[in-house]
Amino acid sequence: MALASSPAPRPATRASLVARASSRSAPPRAAVLARAISAPEPRTSPRTSAPLAARGHHHHGARSGAFDALVFDLDGVLYPAENGYMAHVRSNATRFIAERFGLPHDAAEDLRRRAFANANQTVKGLRDLGYPVDAADFADFCRDGEDRFLFEDDDVITAVAALSARYGGRALGDAIGRPARGEDEEKERREDDPDVVAETDPVGKTTRRVAKKMVVMTNASEARAAIALKRLGLDGYFHRVYGAEFMHPRAKPERAAFEAVLADLGLAEAPGRAVMFEDSPKNLAAAKAIGMRCVFVGGATLHEEEGADEAVLAHSADAVVRAPLKLADLVRAAPELWR
Repeated sequence: MALASSPAPRPATRASLVARASSRSAPPRAAVLARAISAPEPRTSPRTSAPLAARGHHHHGARSGAFDALVFDLDGVLYPAENGYMAHVRSNATRFIAERFGLPHDAAEDLRRRAFANANQTVKGLRDLGYPVDAADFADFCRDGEDRFLFEDDDVITAVAALSARYGGRALGDAIGRPARGEDEEKERREDDPDVVAETDPVGKTTRRVAKKMVVMTNASEARAAIALKRLGLDGYFHRVYGAEFMHPRAKPERAAFEAVLADLGLAEAPGRAVMFEDSPKNLAAAKAIGMRCVFVGGATLHEEEGADEAVLAHSADAVVRAPLKLADLVRAAPELWR
């Protein structure tokens, strides 16, 4: 499939997709980003200007071969931000603030905007501004309504399932009825599975083994994120969700939030072995600054996020695709994910 605008042929095999992706030339990054953020055709995706693993700086702890972890944002990445759900959540947040603190609608909306702009998470922003909020109550009130906005997308499920099969989760051919591997299964397969990578110290002695993982990292609550993933048909493809509870008292784009997730994945000393999929320029820039590889998922967030800087985005994005995710687009944008 031509990523810019032409219709897509059916992908034959993963190997043929990778071969075709590797043989294509790529446009300058500026043109790529322009296509990602302004393409009027929602079912098209831009190409990256260079292979994912070839750009950026060499990171401490980097090894040859595939990455060890894929980290996905939820909203705007695993479904398009323009589908109405996030507008619904923001409207509910304003109503929650108005009712809880006795504010008129306009004042509540202004407070919501300030809280989110300050912390990139409304609950944390409200608390920082001196407004006590119970996180679970707020999440349940604001994010209720998943059944009205979130639905399964075959293209997204195919893309996520293919990556999950590569990174230790549920296989594409066994997409119904089997969850991602649990910790006991991970331990049992460590010695035989080629997807489990042995880490070594400077003199070549094996110190520990790191199982490949695919996870979600979101500022939303973990309970509501789980509901969203189930509605999207994506439950079971991820090893775990790192949400507001895990990151508390931090939140994306704070460096400490990314550090906590990387440490839990066993990649604190090798952030370049993790790939972040993000639709938020400020979150993407934070992930890049800590040393992660970054895939920008273009959509409405770029235009809606206050302070979004396209120049910063151009520096942060190692690869660019557009929501909704498609397997062919990911293979062409970042074939290294399958190596």
